[in-house]
Amino acid sequence: MATLGRYCKAYPVKSLRAFPNWPDKTGGLRRTDSGSPESEPKPLSDDDYLFVHDNFIVTNGIFIDQNIILDEVSPEWRLFCEQSLGFVVPPTDEIASHEATETSVSIPNS
Repeated sequence: MATLGRYCKAYPVKSLRAFPNWPDKTGGLRRTDSGSPESEPKPLSDDDYLFVHDNFIVTNGIFIDQNIILDEVSPEWRLFCEQSLGFVVPPTDEIASHEATETSVSIPNS
């Protein structure tokens, strides 16, 4: 089962590729449709988005343990995320406060 992390933020691939050690050797693939296993993967374009998680791992989707693009978290990568991307993980109490105020939406039968 896929796992959601505590926090992630989407960035365009173009911004992430500015990191000198970006692992473009992986190709970073995306699906051509809604993620169907039968769909042909396509290389990521500069206009696609990837997700940087609170542990600085980068994925192609919101789940922290699937479609991992970058998982070698170096001090240089952290510094790039913080200084170049402006990536800041909110304090844990802010995340918990936001989670506590979320409400579910139910759609009435028509």
